[in-house]
Order: sequence, then structure tokens, then C-alpha cells
Amino acid sequence: MELRGWQLFPRAGLVRLRRGTRLDLGGIAKGWTVDRVSEGLIGRRIRAGQLNAGGDLRVWSEPGLPAWEIEAALPDGFASNAPSFRFALRNGAAATSSTLRRQWATPGGNRHHLIDPRSGLPAASDTVQCTVVGTTAAEAEIAAKTVLLLGSEDGLRWLERTFPLCDALLYKQDGTAIGVFGKHGDAEWKEGGGIL
Repeated sequence: MELRGWQLFPRAGLVRLRRGTRLDLGGIAKGWTVDRVSEGLIGRRIRAGQLNAGGDLRVWSEPGLPAWEIEAALPDGFASNAPSFRFALRNGAAATSSTLRRQWATPGGNRHHLIDPRSGLPAASDTVQCTVVGTTAAEAEIAAKTVLLLGSEDGLRWLERTFPLCDALLYKQDGTAIGVFGKHGDAEWKEGGGIL
């Protein structure tokens, strides 16, 4: 089977990429690894656990054990009066992507590490940080980065189509926050101290 010049060999689990294709699995590899280690621990009957690899998080708790309380970080440089959120999660994963970390100055202006594959340049959307709660860390990582790259409107439409059971918290350049809560059946979101 051929897809955009790539050859797929599903039975063998292989893909042949076009000469010159560049592939960066840095972001998804972290989430995938968190999922594999978590599944290994769950398989060894570890009753509850939390694995966090620099923003890619997976948690689990057996019935009768408390849920994990997780604070969604405020974006770097946001005022302390910006809305802050936290959520309780018994089983699931979360990932956060931000354009406000890993920045550097260039003669053409500030740049960051999240590259938009459509332009080959650092992403330029209205969203500066996105946290997604999903079933797996890899799923949450893919969704958080994609929503951030697409921006609030297109990103949330994409999320609804692609991962309809994920929750999302977006912080925009203007300092406002957008929350899509209640899709992930196990996450209970709170703003400050109140349940949403």
C-alpha cells in the first residue's frame, strides 16, 4: 500500500519512507514509553501509580483507592490572576504542550521548539499552551500538540472529531483560558477550589 510516497507493509509492521523524509518521534516516544512502563506495572498488580515524564503523565488506581489530584500548570509568564485548574483522575493520562518554554531569540524574533509541519516554522496559533486528558499518554501527547499547532478553533474541532473522549484546557495568547471538560468520563475538573 502506498501513502504519500511511503510504502506500508501492515503484515510485517513496516513502513518504507521516501528518501529525504525526516521524522521526529521525540514527543510521542515519551508518551508511548510512559504507557509501556505503566502497563507493565499494572500487569504486575501494582494497585495504584503515577508516572510522569516531563509533562506526559499516566495514572491508575484500583477501586476503593483515591483518585490522583493533578494541577494543570499555568503557562510561564502568565499573571497569577489567570485562571488555574486542577483535576482528579483515577485512570487515564494527561500531556501538556507549550510554546512558552524552550524559547530563544533570533534576529527575526523569538522562536520556540514546536514546529508546524505545514510551514516548517515554529507554530503561530492563538494558543500558547494546551493540556489534554485522555486514555493514554501517547494519545494525550498527540492531541495536546495538534490542538496547540492548529489553534483554539480548528484545534478543538479536530479534537472533537479525532479524540471525542478527551478533555482539553487551552491558554490563549490574550491570557484567556478555554476548557472542554466532561468528555473523559474519569476526570473531575476544578477551577481554583470549585468543581466545574
